[in-house]
Amino acid sequence: MLRNSEFRKGLYLFLGLGSLLTLLSFLYGGSLGCFVLLSQLLAIGIYVFTEKQRYTRLQSMSEALDRLLLHESPLSIEDYREGELSLLADQVQKLTLKLTEAKKALEQDKRFLANSLADISHQLRTPLTAMHLTLSLLQNSETEADRRRQLLRDFRSLLHRTQWLVEALLKLSKLDARTVQFHKESIPLDELLRNAIAPFAISMELQEQRLSVDCDEGEVLCDPVWTGEAIGNVLKNAIEHSPPGGEIRIRGKTTALFAEITVEDEGGGFPQEELPHIFERFYRGSKTDPKSCGIGLSLAQSILAAQNGSIRGENKGKGARFTLKLYKQFI
Repeated sequence: MLRNSEFRKGLYLFLGLGSLLTLLSFLYGGSLGCFVLLSQLLAIGIYVFTEKQRYTRLQSMSEALDRLLLHESPLSIEDYREGELSLLADQVQKLTLKLTEAKKALEQDKRFLANSLADISHQLRTPLTAMHLTLSLLQNSETEADRRRQLLRDFRSLLHRTQWLVEALLKLSKLDARTVQFHKESIPLDELLRNAIAPFAISMELQEQRLSVDCDEGEVLCDPVWTGEAIGNVLKNAIEHSPPGGEIRIRGKTTALFAEITVEDEGGGFPQEELPHIFERFYRGSKTDPKSCGIGLSLAQSILAAQNGSIRGENKGKGARFTLKLYKQFI
């Protein structure tokens, strides 16, 4: 206690005033001086006792905080009476709860990062290994010309897959870090769909897949580039799961509350037990194409969620149906 400057100041003040009052009291009479001296000693004793009690409670709170930091026991404010210490304990408890929540969130982020890095390394290892093997075959002088052309096509496909994977991962990381600036504008829904469908025209033609589009003349408020990316990922999933010669149907409509886009395919749909997981990052179902990375639907969900939108996947009579919604904002 004596090491505390505030306690020393208070004690010196009591002693100084007490000595002065005692001296003046003795000038007026011995009995008065004795009474004042005893009163001052009693006051000093009460001051020291109360300060010691206060410091004891502060030490108890400090030890409780140490135990909390060591995860041994929580801090309970019920041990402190009403007053400055209880107010302090209340504020400290609020702070410790926030720190505990922040620590838990940080631990979850670390686990998520570790799992993501493991998944990313696994996803990249497969095409890189295949490209390494393809290069080894191309370097072999005995490889026939037709085989070389086929290997070059495979290598180009692997390179494209790796490039798409890296770009998708970068987009996901930006969305996770909330560094994406969405530039929303009002755009006709049919124009948004045309722009999203255009990159897949050749792929669908090669597989002789038919595309049916039915859209009203309404408009939607969104970032056309990012929203087109989300629609494209859903369409890409439909193309991968639809058989050659199958039909993919896209419907778009606008209401007073939202714009809705549905994408239906004629694939085999999803096993019922896999439906809750189809939007999980790196999740690959039992019917997924071996070349699939398992991040397209997750990326689409992240893009829509960042724009006050949603996506739902379900099975229909023959194949799967995805429903995308972008809700309108009211001021």
